[in-house]
Amino acid sequence: MIGITPRFVRLAVLTVAVLSSAAVAHAVPVAGPTERAQAVAAEARTLEESGAWAAAAAKLRSLRVLVPPDADLELWLAVFEARSGALDSANIRLAGPLLTAAAGDTLPEMRWAEYRWNKTAAWMDGRWTGWHWYLWRARAEVAAAEGRWPDALAAIRRTIVARPTDGKEWYARALCEAQLGQDANARVSLGRASTFDPTLPEVPYLAGLLFWREGKRPEAQAMFRAAIEMASGSREPAAALLRVRMSGSAPDPLPNQFLSGARRAGLLTAADGPKREAFMKTEVPATLISREDAPAAAAGGRKIPVQLLVDREGRVILCEIPFLKGENAAVGPTLATLPRWRYAPAIVNSVTSPAWVATELEIPR
Repeated sequence: MIGITPRFVRLAVLTVAVLSSAAVAHAVPVAGPTERAQAVAAEARTLEESGAWAAAAAKLRSLRVLVPPDADLELWLAVFEARSGALDSANIRLAGPLLTAAAGDTLPEMRWAEYRWNKTAAWMDGRWTGWHWYLWRARAEVAAAEGRWPDALAAIRRTIVARPTDGKEWYARALCEAQLGQDANARVSLGRASTFDPTLPEVPYLAGLLFWREGKRPEAQAMFRAAIEMASGSREPAAALLRVRMSGSAPDPLPNQFLSGARRAGLLTAADGPKREAFMKTEVPATLISREDAPAAAAGGRKIPVQLLVDREGRVILCEIPFLKGENAAVGPTLATLPRWRYAPAIVNSVTSPAWVATELEIPR
């Protein structure tokens, strides 16, 4: 038997105490953002909510010197710059080293989610916590706005990886391909867009323009009528329908943006609002009056959270779905019911206003 001396016991106790102190010291969290940084971030959010994009961008620039380098902050600064019309600055920032590293992030798919309205913490923690879809989508939109269609197409292909079942991404791809003269590829992409989201009037409108370029005027007219029916009051397809009937008229130019009209609020870098990630103060929120579910949903399915853009007349004009792994054709028939939903529109400053609402859709299995 080995004897234990008092000196050994004292040494053991001292060693345990030192190790415990080291563990406690290691567990102490890194100091968070200063009060000044938190105040500047809050000011930027207030400006964002009011749509003062240039001022919000200026606040984020001042925040950059108060916090560690952060890709989330860099991304939203680029977005605010784009919304204020500073496309060159946004493009340079989106291609910078911080966001280039974030573009190839290896975050697990469970982290592929939208930024919540209270996203200031992500700006100040010194690490990338966002979803790379935002980065690729912002790059695609800025490139399209500047007419750099090869760059826009390369970026939109990456957004499709993140949202393979989103019809808006496939439409954006089709537009890029059409702008590059890849009409056959554009038709395939338009087919995918229509499969996943049959509510987008941009899809038949672009299809009509492609028919017109081929000299197929009756087919073009049918597509323009479909677009008008889907979005009454839409000027582009209405004007195209009049012009395509004129003998010898040259085809109208292709669109240079991924969404049009009130749906531009769904573009990440457009100044148009309301924005999904901004907190909107309403006197009366948009309230559901009636809805119609897809017949197949009665047999049971998966419920997914979505955000719907409701216009001033209470119509659903856009749907944002979360990341869904793989392509799910059942999404299309579900979204096809949305034009028959009705809301009492939101009221802001005593007038009806477009607004985003959160709800669930049941996707058949």
